Amino acid sequence: MSDETRQKLRELNSGENHPMWGTHPSEETLIKLREAHKGFLGKTHTEESKQKLRKTRLGKKPSKETKEKMKIAQRKRRSKEREAVYV
Repeated sequence: MSDETRQKLRELNSGENHPMWGTHPSEETLIKLREAHKGFLGKTHTEESKQKLRKTRLGKKPSKETKEKMKIAQRKRRSKEREAVYV
């Protein structure tokens, strides 16, 4: 799909043109979503999966742009932590 086609589709389905614009999930739907996501909290990776994840990142270094983004995110987190201490 060309970039031009993607842009046209993006414009056709954005804002008020989106089929779900203005709709809200019912209480029943919200309950189903909560139930579907219940078991995921608190799970940890096995040693095997940790090794697989490690292998995929091994030898790769973040770009300068990524490092800058990480730096900014860390500053935001630390400033919030400091604010929480003094509140």
